[in-house]
Amino acid sequence: MLFAGEVGFPTWSPDGTRIVVTNAGAAEGDPDRISVLDLESGYLTDLGPGEVSSWSGDGRRVFATLAVAPGTALVVIDSDDGSRTVIEELPNGTPSPDGKWILFAENRQAASG
Repeated sequence: MLFAGEVGFPTWSPDGTRIVVTNAGAAEGDPDRISVLDLESGYLTDLGPGEVSSWSGDGRRVFATLAVAPGTALVVIDSDDGSRTVIEELPNGTPSPDGKWILFAENRQAASG
């Protein structure tokens, strides 16, 4: 198993058979990428750009954040084929273990007047 660049945010799949990681770009300026390592086969699957947040409860999907102008999007990625669905553009966000809720923080200023 080889990763180009630094690896961070390792997260076990719910069944313990895979690990998803954020793989920093090989060169400065390259985007972070998400990779899934199958522990039995040693096969590494690149799921594309983003940063790992968590697994879905059934282990079929990975929740991740992706930099988009002007902020961040929370995306759901199929852990087998890498297909993506943007859930919401948020300043940051983490899904609940069952995937039914999203926890996020946002700074808002009160209106004056």
